[in-house]
Amino acid sequence: MSLPLYPPECQAACDAQQCFDYGDIIPLDWLQEHFQLVPPDSGKFRDFKTYQLRFLSAMDRFRSLMLEDYKKALNSERGVGYRVIHPTEQTFHTMDCLTDRVARECEKAMKSLENIRHDMLDNQQMIDNIDARSKVSMLRSLNKKPDIGFSITPKLGKVNEEAG
Repeated sequence: MSLPLYPPECQAACDAQQCFDYGDIIPLDWLQEHFQLVPPDSGKFRDFKTYQLRFLSAMDRFRSLMLEDYKKALNSERGVGYRVIHPTEQTFHTMDCLTDRVARECEKAMKSLENIRHDMLDNQQMIDNIDARSKVSMLRSLNKKPDIGFSITPKLGKVNEEAG
């Protein structure tokens, strides 16, 4: 019998590679057990937050290991676990997630750039602000949902060709 890998998320990635295939959901309970984390029973908010941060930290390492070592991307299924994304879905999923994140960040940046005390800016600062807003606007216009010829049916984990 061989020694388990350390830290626990390394062993969890190795075990998950053997136990879960594309389209499967890795349950939160399975992850918790394999990360060797026990949820607090004290009912204290601080203990829960500490546990939550440890789980998320382990999950980040696990996710990276699954992707880089085993070429399996994961998608969070709220309250259930993490679905192993099929390679045929991975490009679309990645670009879809990126598009959403860029859109959110552009929205936050634009709010910050628009909601500024213009009366306190000198001419150069006004020019810089206008330039920054135009760059964010340009980035927004480039940030479109991917159109790569197929759609995903998440519940089935299958790729369907669009009729067209």
